[in-house]
Amino acid sequence: MLGLVLSVLVARGACGEDMELRNRAEQLMNRSLVASRFTTPMNIRTEVTFSATGNDGAVTHGSYIRTRSADSALREDLVLGDYSMSRIREKTNAAMRGPWVDIPYTLRRVMDFVPYLPIRFDPTDVVTGISETKMNGKAATCIQFVTVRGEDRNPGDICVSSENATVIEWHDRDRSFQAFEYGSVKDVLLPSHFVYREGEQFSIDATVHFALLDARPNDAFIAPDDWHHTRFCSSFSMPVPKSAPQPASKGGVDAPVITVEVHLHVRPDGTVWGAEILKPVRDDLDAEAVELVKTWTYQAGVCEGTRQDFAIDASVHFQGR
Repeated sequence: MLGLVLSVLVARGACGEDMELRNRAEQLMNRSLVASRFTTPMNIRTEVTFSATGNDGAVTHGSYIRTRSADSALREDLVLGDYSMSRIREKTNAAMRGPWVDIPYTLRRVMDFVPYLPIRFDPTDVVTGISETKMNGKAATCIQFVTVRGEDRNPGDICVSSENATVIEWHDRDRSFQAFEYGSVKDVLLPSHFVYREGEQFSIDATVHFALLDARPNDAFIAPDDWHHTRFCSSFSMPVPKSAPQPASKGGVDAPVITVEVHLHVRPDGTVWGAEILKPVRDDLDAEAVELVKTWTYQAGVCEGTRQDFAIDASVHFQGR
C-alpha cells in the first residue's frame, strides 16, 4: 500500500531498469521521508475529521483522534457514522471499548495516512521515468514506475514538490492520493488536507489538525473499568496460510484480474470464521470470495506463546471474470 511500501513479485533486473533513474527516484523519496518524519519523541494530539463516499454513493462522516506521548503511550478514538471505538496502549497494558477488531474499511484507510509516511520503493519495483512539471503553479518532479505481480503490470506515478520534497499526489491503478495542504509541526511537514480515491466512487476527504502538548496527557491513558482490559502482545506471530487456494483462472495469462479484499478471523485451530468483504467489488465475486476463504486453513497466530484468535485481511484474485 502507498504511504507504505510498494511490493512486487519479480526481480527488477529482468525488466531492464535504468539504475540512474532508480537511484534518483530513491533519493527523491528519501528527501520526502526526511521532510515528513519526526526524529524525536513528543506529546502530540492529531485530530482527523473527514467525509467518505462509498461505492454506493452514500456519504458518511467520521473522525480519528490519535494521542501519543513522548514515552510511546497511544490512545486512538475512532468514529464513523454509528460505529465508535477507542483503544489505549501503554507499555504492556491495553484497553479497548467497542468493536476494535473489525474496524470499518474507511477508517482503516484513514489510519493508513495518519501519521503520513511517503512511499518507500521496494527493491524490486521498476522506475520507468522521471519528469519535471508544474502543479498548482509550483515546480514538481514526477516519478513513473511499474509494479509487477506475476504477469500483471501496474503503472503508477508519484509527484513531489521541488521546493520542499513533500508529496503532492500519487496514482496507483485505481487508487490516488492528493495532498492539498501541509502543516508544519516542529519543522516536520505533514498533510493537513488530503483526498484519497479508490475505484470510481470511493473517496475520503480529510482535514488534519496537529497540536503539540506541553506535558504528557496522563488522563488520556486512563481507561474506565468497564473497558476490556488486556495485555499488549509484545511477542507475536500472525497466522500463516497453509491451504489458501485461489479461484481457477479464466481467459489466459493476459486476462484482467479483479481482486476482492476479505477481512476474516482465524481461530486458534487455524480454521476461518467471520469472513466479510472489506470493500464491495461485484456481488457475485464478493459472495464467492467469502465462501472460498472460509475453506482456507492457517498455521494459527500466536501471542506470547499462546495460540489466539486473529483478525486479518486476505486477497482473492479472479482472473478473466
